[in-house]
Formats: sequence, structure tokens, C-alpha cells
Amino acid sequence: MKITVEIEDDVFSDLMEITGDKNKSPAVVRAVTEFVRRTQAREFGRMIRDGFF
Repeated sequence: MKITVEIEDDVFSDLMEITGDKNKSPAVVRAVTEFVRRTQAREFGRMIRDGFF
């Protein structure tokens, strides 16, 4: 899926440095994927603490 977003230059520079990606698209995909993974892990931990399982 293609989307258009505005990201501040300094934030984008940090993203490229952190991910080590040389191209913009892979850096954004990596960041979004990692955000989703961490959010799901946090939710899973909350469910365990709340005795859902």
C-alpha cells in the first residue's frame, strides 16, 4: 500500500540512522513494523498480568 505522510527532516534523519537503512521506504516499514510488534507484546503482557490466560 502506498501512502503519503509528512515527517520532519530531523526525525527522518534519526530514523534512517537508527534503522541503518539507506532508503526511506524500508526505514519507514521497519519502524512501523517494530511499533506494531512492541504494541502487541505490551498488550500480551497486560493480558497475562490481568489473568486472561
